[in-house]
Amino acid sequence: MIDWPLLEAAYWHNIPEDPDRQRRRMAELLVHQEFPVELVTGIATRTASRERDVRRVLAAHGLGGLYVGVRPAWYYGYERRR
Repeated sequence: MIDWPLLEAAYWHNIPEDPDRQRRRMAELLVHQEFPVELVTGIATRTASRERDVRRVLAAHGLGGLYVGVRPAWYYGYERRR
């Protein structure tokens, strides 16, 4: 579920009352209606287990050649939750 009010907010940094705002704001990278898969050049995941999940889904849909890599530093707050 996309947090539309947060997505539309001018400021979306974490605050004491809501310390997860930055991570949820990453939903801006999701596509709401439709997006041609041919335009996707790769997918980054936060964890190796999610990378395996993504590879499995892509392979099931004939997209096994698409780049998938683990990039935890690309996600807000990842280091804090270790």
